[in-house]
Order: sequence, then C-alpha cells, then structure tokens
Amino acid sequence: MSGALAVISSADNWLERAEHAFLSRGIVWGDLLTHDWLEWALETNQSGDRLMWLQRFDAFRELLIERHKVHLQSVYGVGYRIVPPKEQAELAARTAAHFIDKGLRKGGRLLDKVRHEELADADARRHTDATVRMAGLKQILQRPRRELLSAVRQAPEPNE
Repeated sequence: MSGALAVISSADNWLERAEHAFLSRGIVWGDLLTHDWLEWALETNQSGDRLMWLQRFDAFRELLIERHKVHLQSVYGVGYRIVPPKEQAELAARTAAHFIDKGLRKGGRLLDKVRHEELADADARRHTDATVRMAGLKQILQRPRRELLSAVRQAPEPNE
C-alpha cells in the first residue's frame, strides 16, 4: 500500500463506501465527479474540515489509481474529470513536466536569493558552481521535456 492509502486504517470504512459509490455509478470515461458528489462520497465537507477533506480525497484518488487504474484530473471550480485511458500518457507527461519546471524554478529562486556579501570565498565559489550547474540542468532538460510532450500529445483522429 502506498501514499495516502497507508494512512487509512482498516477501521475507516468510509473509503470502502466511497469506492462502492464510485463503482456503482459506473466508470464513464470523461465524466465529471462534482465537488458535491465527492463531499457526499467522502462523507466530509470541503468548507468544514478542509484538512480532513484533502486527506480523504488523496486516499480516494490513490485508491482509484492503484486498484482501478482510474486517474482524476482537476476541473477548476467544478470537480474532477475521469481521464480516459488514451489521455493518461499525456497527463502523466504534463504532470511530470510541471513538477520538473516547478522544482527548477524553486531551486533557481533559492540560488538567486542569497546574501552574497556574507559568503566566504570558498562558499561563493560553491554557490557559483551550483548556479552554473542548475543553468546547465535546465538547458539539458528542455529538449527531452519537449520531446516527451510532443511524443504523447494526442494526434487527431483520421476523421476529425
């Protein structure tokens, strides 16, 4: 068991009920799970205990991925879309690219926001070396990132 599922003990059967409710409605690829439906299924309220809602949603999402290979994609202000299998590779690539970009931005920002005047010479050299390496890493990752995204991008159907 991994991630959020490990947090849930066997005494918590709300997750089983949520899974049953999801499967009872049927998996319809591209369908939407509204926030209202999720609040009902997860037996919690987003506007009430936000932390509990997030923990339960993470556990539910993890359960759907692990047991049923069903991925959910956020639809801002509405809920979560059930991602069709043919779109899952692109979603995975976009998600990975997003986190790589975010990590590089955060790392670059941390390197930029340093009190250089307080660094000893050896520390300043190490900082410069790290900055150069980070720039090189960004450069190295750009091409494979673009290639990955273009490889998984959905080609139009022949009759579209």
